Amino acid sequence: MSVRFVVPVAALLALSACGELGMNYAADVGITPGGSQDIGFARGLIADGQIPDQEHFTAEGLFSEHDLPLSGDPCEALLCPRTAATIHRPANGDDKVLVQLGFGTNVDPATFVRDSQDLVFLVDTSGSMSGEKLELAKDGMLSMLDQLGERDRAALVEFGSRAKLLERARDMDDGGKSRLRSAIEALETNGSTDMESGMRKAYDQLENDFDGGQRLMIFSDAQPNTGLTAESDFVSLVRSKAEEGVGTTFFGIGNDLGTELADVISKVRGGSFHTLTSDSGERLFGDEFDYLVTPVAYDLEVRMSGVESARLGDEMFGAPVDGDEVTFGASTLFLSSRQGGMGATFDLVPDAPMTFGAMSISYVPVGEDTPVEQSVAVAWKGGAFEGEADDEGVYKMDALVYEYKALVAAAEACDGTIPVEDARAAVAHARGALAERGELLGGDAAFAVEDELMGALDALLAAESLTCAPADAYYY
Repeated sequence: MSVRFVVPVAALLALSACGELGMNYAADVGITPGGSQDIGFARGLIADGQIPDQEHFTAEGLFSEHDLPLSGDPCEALLCPRTAATIHRPANGDDKVLVQLGFGTNVDPATFVRDSQDLVFLVDTSGSMSGEKLELAKDGMLSMLDQLGERDRAALVEFGSRAKLLERARDMDDGGKSRLRSAIEALETNGSTDMESGMRKAYDQLENDFDGGQRLMIFSDAQPNTGLTAESDFVSLVRSKAEEGVGTTFFGIGNDLGTELADVISKVRGGSFHTLTSDSGERLFGDEFDYLVTPVAYDLEVRMSGVESARLGDEMFGAPVDGDEVTFGASTLFLSSRQGGMGATFDLVPDAPMTFGAMSISYVPVGEDTPVEQSVAVAWKGGAFEGEADDEGVYKMDALVYEYKALVAAAEACDGTIPVEDARAAVAHARGALAERGELLGGDAAFAVEDELMGALDALLAAESLTCAPADAYYY
């Protein structure tokens, strides 16, 4: 399937059945794309005094750390597409319009109950996981175990020099949880990293006719050196299981994490990637767990049609798709405690409010085979929320796009493709936007954290010599 943005075609299409945008925010249950769910690895590198490579962060990871709400009428369907626009003023180049695509949902947090889960914990016990990394993995699995009950099943597989089934799949009643807990606590590191054998043995533990969700939970630093080692081979394996309805969640551990492998796996249908740190575990395995294992739609594809003047730019942000055929979309949409979003720029700066196109959207609800087709108008309303932005979500996203571009510019300075001065200018531009948004949003603490990150990045760029983190492709 090939998805492209088509310009020009038509005049204005009507909004979807979700209704025209008002000022009603869905505050409890959000929808966020799969793929990377944070930029925790890049944050750790900067804290350690290294400038991240472009492989070490994604736009969707940065967006997923923030709540990006878009207003709209109450949603009466599984998904209701919503859009909002703002004038985007990059540090260099011409101004554009940034459009955010997000979704409302009819999922009620008061009545939501996740499906039963058939899980396999796959833990890396190779020598590179010794010490704190294995302890983080153990803590994560034990915390996840606390979320499981009698209607769930779980198994434990380790991989080092070879793969070994430590606990076969069993119901998570008191006895089953006790056995699994003991096996997790007894884990020790050994040998090399045969991830392929571990994944195959883990997938074999998933029941053929389980009535509920099925998911492989990988805890690893993603440094395979035995068996399959090429990322394309791992992606093929994960894709084959995704076709059977099995999702894969990757929890990356350590400051030498192979992020490239974890990221491509997470973009496969049903996939996601989380950086596991001592600070992130409580959120991931607490209230967020039920959402983390609940995909709601697959194969999101988006087409854009609009008037002649609405030329699509070459920038798309936070669209984690598997492969090159789909230009803008996401392999998976998950429930989340945060409202997520994807963004695209248009080479257009309107001098008055206008509707300049529509997004035609297709996705397959989980458990169904027939795609749902919807459309939503794309408009700039003249800055009804704050100045040049029409809604809170896109107002926040705009600043995060500047931050993402600053991270890219710093990586390019490390590569020698742009001067350090240009990278520092991009960082300064991002810091200005973050400070402005934080102030107007009433001292948003999340934006203060981002400003601190940009300040630390600027200090690294200002050093006498750059300390650049190596790309991780050499692991494979």
